[in-house]
Amino acid sequence: MDLEVSGLNAQREATQHLYDAHFISAETGLKIRQMINFAEAGMLTDEEE
Repeated sequence: MDLEVSGLNAQREATQHLYDAHFISAETGLKIRQMINFAEAGMLTDEEE
């Protein structure tokens, strides 16, 4: 699971870089982060079962 979390953190960082460089809007960045958080919550739920 550490590898998956590391990958999700990399996606968060990449999203922030895209926003900082004005390639995506704040709204798009928020939607991407929500999807990443949803994926992370699903991973954690699967691990607990």
